[in-house]
Amino acid sequence: MFKNILFLSIAVYTINFAQTDIDSSNIYAFYYNNIRYEIVKENRNWIEAAQIADARNGILAEINSREEQDSIYYYLQNAEINIENTIAPDGGGASYVWIGGNDLEEEGMWIWDGNNDNYGPQFWQGTFSEGNVVDSLYNNWGNEPDNFSNQDALGLALTNWARGKAGEWNDLQSNNNLYFIIEYDNTTIKIKSYDYSYDQKQINIKPIIKSNYDSIDVLINENQFYSFVNIKTEDSLLSIPYPNVSSEILQLRIFAYNLGKIAVSKEFKIEVLAKIGGFNSYVTDFEDLPTQDFLCEEFEIGKPFPFRNNAIHSIHDYENSANITYTLLKPIIVNEVNSVMKFSEVVIVEPGDEGSLFGDKNFKDFVIVEGCNNLGEWKSLLSGYDSREFPEWFDAWNNGALLRNLYKTRILYLTDTFDTQDTILIRFRLYSDNEINGWGWTIDSLQIQDVLSDIESMNINNQFKLFQNYPNPFNPSTNINFTIPKSDFVSLRVYSSQGELVSTIINKKLNKGNYSINFNGEKLASGIYFYQLNTTLFKKTNKMVLLK
Repeated sequence: MFKNILFLSIAVYTINFAQTDIDSSNIYAFYYNNIRYEIVKENRNWIEAAQIADARNGILAEINSREEQDSIYYYLQNAEINIENTIAPDGGGASYVWIGGNDLEEEGMWIWDGNNDNYGPQFWQGTFSEGNVVDSLYNNWGNEPDNFSNQDALGLALTNWARGKAGEWNDLQSNNNLYFIIEYDNTTIKIKSYDYSYDQKQINIKPIIKSNYDSIDVLINENQFYSFVNIKTEDSLLSIPYPNVSSEILQLRIFAYNLGKIAVSKEFKIEVLAKIGGFNSYVTDFEDLPTQDFLCEEFEIGKPFPFRNNAIHSIHDYENSANITYTLLKPIIVNEVNSVMKFSEVVIVEPGDEGSLFGDKNFKDFVIVEGCNNLGEWKSLLSGYDSREFPEWFDAWNNGALLRNLYKTRILYLTDTFDTQDTILIRFRLYSDNEINGWGWTIDSLQIQDVLSDIESMNINNQFKLFQNYPNPFNPSTNINFTIPKSDFVSLRVYSSQGELVSTIINKKLNKGNYSINFNGEKLASGIYFYQLNTTLFKKTNKMVLLK
């Protein structure tokens, strides 16, 4: 098991760290790949162990390869551990040490979070036999990964148990008092969050600072450096002035220096938009490749096989855990009379569970069209949707098909979301969870406030109708009337003033006609509510008041 492993050193250290209450005689240290580890032979629950690791400028060990796993287990066997002192009763009565994984934030979402800041790469999703690896990251579970919902911390077994053997991982209750392993990987800087402030016109980066640094350099687009000096562990925000004179995608990386050593972050990207001027309309069939009109790297304009015409295409297949956008850089001035946006599309993305609605946890992958009139604040122009939107798409997801024959027309209205004369940017967004990916999204024949054909579609807004409820205010019931001009899938939902879903009144296919629905708010508190009618071609929201 331990062949071909480079063991660099074994030593017992007697270093005193005043900021912790760990007895140095209980620390067994070793090195793997020039990274220091400490086996701490004192009993702590998982959260306390993570706090101690963080206070010592380390993390609970995050194991990313078979070689690292084998090395750690080798040293555990040589650390003279009394296995009777580190038993987890809920782990089959076996002995364990804590390592840095947990699903404390969300059941089944296991992340490497060795300092318990709720941030880190996810390596596993799901429970027991339905779980799966995320992003091909290393794992070494026994035969029962996450089999109990109250076991939220990761232990590395020192002895066998009924469903696993020594050296494998098991999920344990975080209140077990166990020994633990600290890792001191100071070669990598993790980034907790980053964004662009349009009000302050600056880039904001929040790195996870584990030790003091003489200086930190932020590299922008491989040609600009912005430097910070004397960075302390308590410094949590790096702000860089950056006027948004044009729309662009910034590529950034952090380099941190201390006593001749360097730590480097992974490259990350920030989209910066500049809303300049305004246009009454925008029309393209994409044949002239208007790439300069859009901003993104994960979409492109082209005609991959078997398509015969140029169109917007997401990456095929798109990746798991994606959140990619394609932004039209020409701002649109919303027209009072003709606010129609029309395009053709094919959407083959992972469908949500049967009966799931947009916003539900089990809705899974989706595409959505969004707009913003205040940079950085995006609003949906319609609810997100997936391959269940049309039977042909759903069949293609399950069985495959010639995708160029599956284009469907989408029509929406900018005035359903924005006021007339608002100047807005519009983007297309594809989101995927970390489970199953798919082919993706293509968009063609984009027409915004200048629809060139299909007069019948132009009149749809006059045929679909959602009337004001009556009575209004009401107590406790009211009638909601609407008209649909053709057979369609219809949802009618009620939301609170905070945007929380209160009731799904209708969620099924209806024949064309006039409808009157009684809504009873007997169990609701007085206040303002919103009811929304949504079909494949129409969306409208009205306000109503419950007054008891």
